[in-house]
Amino acid sequence: MIEPDSSRGNAGGFAESAHAVLTTEVRDRPGHPAPAARERVAAFLRGRLGPAAG
Repeated sequence: MIEPDSSRGNAGGFAESAHAVLTTEVRDRPGHPAPAARERVAAFLRGRLGPAAG
């Protein structure tokens, strides 16, 4: 599961109701956890939906 830390006072500044770094919780600051989480989602989708190997 890829989920941002949305606990009260979290370091990323995510809302307590945050659940998606691909929509309303987008952050494009270097070192912020959102871009890393988006890349993990994209890598997962590339692995599942990319061209079949072989």
